Amino acid sequence: SELLTNDTSFVGYEIDLSKRNDLTLVINSLILEFDSITTKKILLFNSQMNAAVKTQSVTTVANSAKYQSVDWRLNDLQYGGKWYIGYLRSSSDTPRAVKRNFEMANYQTNFSGVDIRPIRVNGWTAETMFDPSTIIYESDTWGMNFDMSLYNDYTQIVKSNINRFAEALQLQVCSQVI
Repeated sequence: SELLTNDTSFVGYEIDLSKRNDLTLVINSLILEFDSITTKKILLFNSQMNAAVKTQSVTTVANSAKYQSVDWRLNDLQYGGKWYIGYLRSSSDTPRAVKRNFEMANYQTNFSGVDIRPIRVNGWTAETMFDPSTIIYESDTWGMNFDMSLYNDYTQIVKSNINRFAEALQLQVCSQVI
């Protein structure tokens, strides 16, 4: 573990979910770790929208991981585009993020159908979507981690083909009446 030096930027992760309507990615919990107590506002953006899709303030515990449940289902919030999750930091911030070397950890989950990469946007201070062309891909973890689930979800397929299920529902009602 080491402490990251603060600067003025947006830091976090880019989440590129496969453009399939049968996959759902759920961020169950945010996990933050800083060297002292602070409150960070976590921002979730979609590249197709200017405003944050979701926000969550998390008060950390000094030198210990703080778990915050969120239950953010990305496909239910917005379909398509890339997702960006992170926080704004300032060079005047006292708390510093703890950098973990997760490649040396005893486990790391690899997801099929989603690509997650750490990012930084230098000089960004607004709680709005930044220009994706200004992203710098990093190796730092920014004191953030996630508890996530990725699963097959056929809800969108059923909703977009509801007329194909009408006859089956009709037969089920008839069966129950009989």
